[in-house]
Order: sequence, then structure tokens, then C-alpha cells
Amino acid sequence: MLRMEDIIATQEQVVGGIDQLYTNFKKASSDRKTPEYIQKRLETLDQYWNEFHNNHINLLSCEDKSHNYFTSQQYEQVKNKYIKIRETIQSYRPGTPVIKPPSFVPSHRSSPSTSLITIK
Repeated sequence: MLRMEDIIATQEQVVGGIDQLYTNFKKASSDRKTPEYIQKRLETLDQYWNEFHNNHINLLSCEDKSHNYFTSQQYEQVKNKYIKIRETIQSYRPGTPVIKPPSFVPSHRSSPSTSLITIK
């Protein structure tokens, strides 16, 4: 079994991954946020959460509950963060598309007359 400190270090990396995923999502252009993109981000977020949750279960078997991880209620904080981020990504709706006005193409009702010179 991994040591408590190793599991907590992994927890910190997982939280960093969750934060980075959300930062990248916010920075992505609306054109990039396709349904497939959103689905992939949700799947990745869920994978991070599952890893965090499973590590937490392992930490519960540790004797020392005086560690900052427990006293500052890290699990509850990260769970709330996960839920909020998931809801934000899941409820994303692209903005109203910009409708471009039709471009004006002048009609040539009277075609210009061209006269050719006859060469003899």
C-alpha cells in the first residue's frame, strides 16, 4: 500500500489536473466547444474525480487524521469544485451565432455597351 504522503501528493496532482482542465475550457474559443469537445472534457473530469475519490477511500484507512488533508476537509472542497465545474461545462451553450448581413451585389440592369472596331 502507498504511504499517506504519496497518496496526498497524488491528490494534489489530480486537483491540479481538474484546475487545468477548467482553465483550458474557459480559454477555448466558442468555435472549439463542439458537443464532442464538451463530452471529452466531461469524461476527463469524471476520470479525475474517480481517481481522487478512490485515493480518498485509501486515505480513510490511514490512522493519522490530523493531516491538513483531513482537517481542512480537502475531499469536500474538491467534491464541490468538481460538481460546479461539471455543471458549468455540461450547461455550456454557445452564444447566439453572429448573422452576417447579406452582401450587396449590384445588379447590372443595363449592360454596358461595347463597340468593337471593325478592322478591314
